[in-house]
Amino acid sequence: RNITVSVQVNNDFLIAHLFRMLYRTDELNHIPGYLEAAINGNYDVFINDYFAALNRNDTIFNRNAYWMIMCNDDGIFSSFSRYVANTSSIRPEVAYRYLPPTNFSSYCSDYLGTPLATAQAFAGITETLAINSPIPTLLTSGEFDPITPPAYGDLVAAGLPNSTHVTFPAFGHSAIGRHSCPDAIFTQFVATPTQPVDTYCVTTMPAFFDETYTVMMPVMFAP
Repeated sequence: RNITVSVQVNNDFLIAHLFRMLYRTDELNHIPGYLEAAINGNYDVFINDYFAALNRNDTIFNRNAYWMIMCNDDGIFSSFSRYVANTSSIRPEVAYRYLPPTNFSSYCSDYLGTPLATAQAFAGITETLAINSPIPTLLTSGEFDPITPPAYGDLVAAGLPNSTHVTFPAFGHSAIGRHSCPDAIFTQFVATPTQPVDTYCVTTMPAFFDETYTVMMPVMFAP
């Protein structure tokens, strides 16, 4: 049955959904049109897309899943106060999305299945050092990935002299399995990891949008 709901569209709503759209490659081509509509006072496309996302089987963002990953990958090297310090230069409208629950220690202990302090002691300080290895490595990035942007791949590649870092144009998070080009590069690397990777197909990948939009953006936040 159909129901009618009221949705408050504010800066937080728009930022959150734009972030989610950048994460998904198949959403990127909608962003210019959505922004143009919003600037003209039409938020229907944002709202409709938001609720459509909630109904997808592959939910765009799940806070519990996110912190389950963060507790395993980053939690053993961090603390709530460190997260606060690291986000101090980010606008609060955005920063709070990167802050863990205030009960960070017990929260991660539940996910890890062991006290966070025990996991931190076991990990040791060497786990936070940059990777340095001669092992052939393929690094892939999406041009618009808001989670692990290409700059992160460049940082990792600096310690991997036999690595190849490929950035796929107009992609969000995760390129493998979404286009024939990254799939071909991945397959080639796995088959012959010590051979140079042929990345020519990247230059032939079409952009998801290529129109030029000239718009006057309203001021969304007070300085």
